[in-house]
Amino acid sequence: MNADELVQRNVVLLPSGIVEEQALRYSRQLAERFATEFLLSPQFVAHCSLYQAAYPQRNAKRVKEVVQVIAKGFRPFQVSMNGFGIFWHTFVFWDADKSEDLRRLHHGLLEALNPLREQQLLPIHQQLLTDVQIPAPLRESIRDYGNPLAGDQERPHMTLTRLKDARDADLALERLQATADPTGAMCFEATMLYLTEVGPHGTCPRLLDGFPLG
Repeated sequence: MNADELVQRNVVLLPSGIVEEQALRYSRQLAERFATEFLLSPQFVAHCSLYQAAYPQRNAKRVKEVVQVIAKGFRPFQVSMNGFGIFWHTFVFWDADKSEDLRRLHHGLLEALNPLREQQLLPIHQQLLTDVQIPAPLRESIRDYGNPLAGDQERPHMTLTRLKDARDADLALERLQATADPTGAMCFEATMLYLTEVGPHGTCPRLLDGFPLG
């Protein structure tokens, strides 16, 4: 692989126990009723995204080293899932509380990893920068961080699926809320920080490394 070629990496938390089971159940419920792009499964791991970006291949090793160092600087903490939402018309999110722990971890990753991008963007993100239908704050986040949900736009979440038809979005949310606590509230303990590959639609097809917190 060329040293200048871009590789995508995501830094994530993995839900445990009942929260993971519930995420898989939600994803299946949506796939049973709507046309979707993917289903959470062992092939596409349920995960809570912290910072996803693309880096020159020559920086891939350094990305791993940085994530390991940051993991050592944080103690395990609770992550609270608190509700459902739609992003960009078709992504179905199970949102997490933007706690102080998650905020500090996200911004720590952002500060350390963003320079390793060397201001590079994927072609799709370059196109989005000129799409006036996308809110300006999200375009600014893409420009500055290579991700629409970074910095001030941070939105910790688990992606349950992506709908093929945006017209299904409201019904999808209604279905989730009808089969669960309307708030979607559940908790898990974050004890590891994981570095993953990035698949289609932001999925997690493979864990590359895991580092204990603390």
